[in-house]
Amino acid sequence: MKPRKTAGKILLSAATAATLGLLPAQQARAVPVSDLPDLSLLTQYATFGNFLNDQNVTINGNVGIGNNGVLKLEAPSTINGNLDLGIGATAGGGGYPDNITGTVTTGVDFTAAENQVQSASTSLAGLTPNVSLGSVTSGQSFGVVNGIADVFVVNMSGLALGSGENITFSGDAGDIFVLNVSGDVDMNGDAAISALSQASHVLLNLTTSSSLGNVAHIGNIINGTTLIPDATYAEFHSVNGAIFGGLGEIKLMSGAKVESVPFNPPSVPDASSTLMLLGMGLTALGVARKKLAA
Repeated sequence: MKPRKTAGKILLSAATAATLGLLPAQQARAVPVSDLPDLSLLTQYATFGNFLNDQNVTINGNVGIGNNGVLKLEAPSTINGNLDLGIGATAGGGGYPDNITGTVTTGVDFTAAENQVQSASTSLAGLTPNVSLGSVTSGQSFGVVNGIADVFVVNMSGLALGSGENITFSGDAGDIFVLNVSGDVDMNGDAAISALSQASHVLLNLTTSSSLGNVAHIGNIINGTTLIPDATYAEFHSVNGAIFGGLGEIKLMSGAKVESVPFNPPSVPDASSTLMLLGMGLTALGVARKKLAA
């Protein structure tokens, strides 16, 4: 099989890469899309968490504040969408409620959604990695071509990117990319994670229970859905995707913009559909053989 060249790099099929010794055998094995956790209670939101601090930002999408949580919406911040406040949650600031273009709903029981942030993060961290790295301090490209839509998982202990240093992904159409980072993330300059065209297929899972500080500064952009279940504090600039937090504070710095791009993995056929298609195929094969015998 000939390697396929794209944008200055060569993508090999998983089998070819393993044969050439470029990947360990476990990296050549695909993680099926069916192993991905459920995020269906969260994907309607651009930002979700128990403490959201928005300073002169624009959120194009819905916002959810967990039970007993807090929203600080400082003017001239704007939410171009709905605001759902959990049981006991409060909202304030110079932008509330006048700068919310949609409906404000109070008393929403977000217990299940809050649990989903935690369980999804745990499941993602437990996926078998295709690549395991220490602290990454330069731009990297990840992905393998194997002819099917599956999940490519990258684990790293930390990530620090400067100007012109990006994390990029490439592979088959429909691939999902999971980036698990157990430590600090610090983006500077014009560094970016992923591309806008892939934002609905990228999950950034930040699993530390410490403060992350400034994750992304002015000029940085994250294209994908970010999960932050346990960090006590994290500060972001612009995002195409979503941010799902736990009990810690998530702050959007001045000038930030969150453009809602819901996580949207490829659908997985259920077992009954697969068996029905298999049965139809076997029936058609039997008919064809009878015609040939006749």
